[in-house]
Amino acid sequence: MIDNIISAMKVGEVEIEYTSLISGNSKKVVGTLKDKALNQSNDNERIVFWDVNNDRYEDIKIDTIISWKVKWGV
Repeated sequence: MIDNIISAMKVGEVEIEYTSLISGNSKKVVGTLKDKALNQSNDNERIVFWDVNNDRYEDIKIDTIISWKVKWGV
């Protein structure tokens, strides 16, 4: 799964639904790696990306991801 998310983020935007480690609630974020100088390793426990809606870098623990879908670019 992580390989597909990273590949999709490198060419466009991806919406990720995940469980917040702080609140335990389900949250959604739109992220990208397009035009960002981040090298993601597929064996990390976290994915780091640009949060499109909040204009900042964000990270999500991979095992908290509920679902994901391509928003554009792929």
